[in-house]
Amino acid sequence: MAYQERFDDWEAKGVKIVPVLSRPDSQWTGERGYVQNVFSRMKNIVNPSSAGAILCGHKQMTEEITRVLVADGLSKDKILTNF
Repeated sequence: MAYQERFDDWEAKGVKIVPVLSRPDSQWTGERGYVQNVFSRMKNIVNPSSAGAILCGHKQMTEEITRVLVADGLSKDKILTNF
């Protein structure tokens, strides 16, 4: 997975990483679907003010997900995209 070494480094420093793949292969055992749906489900566990997101994909998709996450309480400053 892209950025895996960076994710491993962050987890070693205490950051919880939850990769979400919308189109995983059959071997994937992590979260599936859309980031905004997983985030909404996890809001009961994770405080949005202390969370962040890294979004990789089409520009229109990352912009839409950013709007949804911000509306759900995530700070726009804590959302990184590939655009």
